[in-house]
Amino acid sequence: MNRALIVLASIVACTALGCDNSDTPVPVSGKVTVNGSPVAGAGITFHPQGGKGRPATAETAADGSYQLTTANPGDGALRGDYKVTLVWDEPVHPYLALRDGAPQKEALRPEYEKWLATHKAKASPIPKEYAESSTTPLSQKVPAPGNVANFDVKTTP
Repeated sequence: MNRALIVLASIVACTALGCDNSDTPVPVSGKVTVNGSPVAGAGITFHPQGGKGRPATAETAADGSYQLTTANPGDGALRGDYKVTLVWDEPVHPYLALRDGAPQKEALRPEYEKWLATHKAKASPIPKEYAESSTTPLSQKVPAPGNVANFDVKTTP
């Protein structure tokens, strides 16, 4: 079969089946800040609206930046409308991340006990209303302008 004929057949088939790349993620990145200050370690989730699509997620870096993932790391989000949730939990001490009986855990025990004696839990810089898709005021259309979606949460002192 001739290559030109194969290409033409593929184009016709794709057109007939509605191949519009709507199931291909669009890169989306941005920055999460609270009152203008970057938030490290925040989880961000794009929740699809209208009953179709898949969620896209990321975790913010030290400078508040993120890059969404739907199926493969950093691939982005599917086209559509989203509600956006933000959550932040205080990172756990490395001791708590290891399984009981692990030699590394036992080596960290003195440091952990010292940390535990002086540690004061930190409250989330992100208000609770941003954690649920039903209460978050944040929304975003994908593709975003320039494939960038920045979110600055405003809190009152």
